[in-house]
Amino acid sequence: MANCIPLVFLSVLCLSITAKTHVQSSLYRDYKTKHGKFKSNQNQSLLVTLTKSHFLEDALECSFHCIGDSKCLSYNIAKSPDSNGIYICEVLATDKYRAKDRLQANSSFHHFSPMSPCESSPCQNSGTCIPDYEENSYSCSCPSHVTGQHCETHYKTKYGKFKSNQNQSLLVTIARSHFLKDDLDCSSSCIGDTKCLSYNIAKSPDSNGIYICEVLATDMYRAKDRLRANSSFHHFSPMSPCESSPCQNNGTCIPDYLGNSYSCTCMSYFNGTYCETPKPCNFDFENGIGGWIRSGTAFNNQPTYGDNPTARLRESANQQGNWWIGTFENRPSIDTPAGRVQDDAPQGYLTSPSFKINGKSVDFLVGGGCDINIVRVELVVGIQVVKTVTGTCSETMNRMTWDIEQFISQIAHVRLVDAGSSAWHHINFDDLKGDISSTLHKHLSATVIATILTKDEFLCSFKCITKNECFSYNLATYPDNGFYICELLDTDKYRARKELKVNSSFHHFSPVSLCESSPCQNDGTCIPDFEQNSHQCDCKAGFAGVHCEACKFDFEDGIMGWIKTGTAFDNQPTFGDNPTARNRGQPSNHQGDWWIGGSEDRPTIGTPAGQVQGDGPQGTLVTPSFIIIGHLISFLIGGGCDINVVRAELIVDNQVVKQSTGRCIETLTQGTWHVQEFLGKRAFVKLIDISSGAWGHINFDDLKGNISCGQV
Repeated sequence: MANCIPLVFLSVLCLSITAKTHVQSSLYRDYKTKHGKFKSNQNQSLLVTLTKSHFLEDALECSFHCIGDSKCLSYNIAKSPDSNGIYICEVLATDKYRAKDRLQANSSFHHFSPMSPCESSPCQNSGTCIPDYEENSYSCSCPSHVTGQHCETHYKTKYGKFKSNQNQSLLVTIARSHFLKDDLDCSSSCIGDTKCLSYNIAKSPDSNGIYICEVLATDMYRAKDRLRANSSFHHFSPMSPCESSPCQNNGTCIPDYLGNSYSCTCMSYFNGTYCETPKPCNFDFENGIGGWIRSGTAFNNQPTYGDNPTARLRESANQQGNWWIGTFENRPSIDTPAGRVQDDAPQGYLTSPSFKINGKSVDFLVGGGCDINIVRVELVVGIQVVKTVTGTCSETMNRMTWDIEQFISQIAHVRLVDAGSSAWHHINFDDLKGDISSTLHKHLSATVIATILTKDEFLCSFKCITKNECFSYNLATYPDNGFYICELLDTDKYRARKELKVNSSFHHFSPVSLCESSPCQNDGTCIPDFEQNSHQCDCKAGFAGVHCEACKFDFEDGIMGWIKTGTAFDNQPTFGDNPTARNRGQPSNHQGDWWIGGSEDRPTIGTPAGQVQGDGPQGTLVTPSFIIIGHLISFLIGGGCDINVVRAELIVDNQVVKQSTGRCIETLTQGTWHVQEFLGKRAFVKLIDISSGAWGHINFDDLKGNISCGQV
């Protein structure tokens, strides 16, 4: 039996070695099945927080410690043992794929992460590969400027090109500058920079042929007030729905390039998806009289805290909350002893901030004196006093309501008047609220046809009415030495809406018009007809309809917003009747000056007529999306006649629902699609050219009909 002992020991020893060197243990088989082998990174370590450290006599045992630890995803192992023959084993809670920037050279260690498809670095554009060891698969976590399964799609290629702003630059902090021999490289520099959202490029090279490229960390939508004229530069921001200025009331449009969408950041006075809803006013004095304007001394100790009349043994004030206006009272702070008064002697005015009238009524609490000639509350619409009321010679305030429906959409303010110093010559007031909303003092920057200094605010309106060339006016918010500045203007806020800016020193007045409701969609301009109380909409290029609600893709302003792939449409749109210029005997029959001619090569007015690119290039061209709002869509189509390789497609819910092709003739003819079954659906049109043979091109123009690019 003694002779058997060494043999048994040797067998156990051999089994142990086999388990470690040929990885046949059940523990490792399970791990291998789930995760595959470890991948060695020689002379490197992953510099992340350690889950735990082990001190081992055998370096191979480090992998078993990782396998047996549910938190372990990789490990570092000392390259050599220390003087006592011990290896340091560092167990880590992440791996080299997730923490790729933390894998560093280290001559004392080797790093081991499990084998994974991430080993091939499938995630592009600085994307992070997240391994799924159990499924032997992965997913890509992409930086904000790219998307796609492998982070392969940059917002430029997915959502269209940069928008050029000629002879302008965005005056913001420069993230970095590049000096380039080719100005087109500036867009590539921006696309490759995760911090870049737009760029300025020198209009011309310097004496050494070098262009200055300024990479910027914001864009013209977020920093809209910083886009300035600059004859030496052009500015480029990516195309975005923000281009149509959807955010109202001076809100800021924040583009989401990856989602091809946006959100609006509203000024404090407005809310809503498009900042379209004014916030309701509620003047209750619980936060002082901020924004109200005092004159004289009657209101110097206001607002009043608590029921001061009761404290001096008079009628209850019946105030709302803790604070109110009581011009007989003198308790301007919580700490002021109750019962103090300033009596009826002081006189003055207190004027509310301006507000917009939105509905039928406004109400408030009023008390104090009862002589309306001396003490009163006034509603001032524009510059005219249209309502007045006074108290009942009692300190108790009662609720009063004014019918203001006839003044809907007009700008107004409330003025408290205390013009006497005798008995009951004081006013009590509180809790102004109702169908009113905050507004901003504004000034219209337009041609001033006359400037008038007047002590009477009404005179400004009268002067505009009597001048045929006056369409609106700016009036100073407050007088200067008793005189108001009045600017008579040659246009109104509807025609020059982008020039109406916040300005605390002025109010702007334009005549009431149906344009007040902003009926023109897609950044169309509302042109009022004041005599007929009507309007018409001047639509931007690409839109049509009574309210600019319909899309019209006629290429007269290029293919801005369309998305290209391949090269077939690189030289589009085409100018003029190029087929006739090359003696085809088949006039293009296009609408306007510009159209899509897949075989043509005349992309500018200055390009010689008759040039062609032929049928070789292939690609696609996709419209911006639109909403189907009726029964018909029409277009002009020509070129090749094999619908399998050249065609126009209507795509609804990611399904091709209609398609058309040409007749193997350059001449464009009318095409029509009946689309009533898709009412209310979002759709787009896709032009396809996947042929390089004879008649391997498509001609297209004037897409229009019952389609809307507005918000539905």
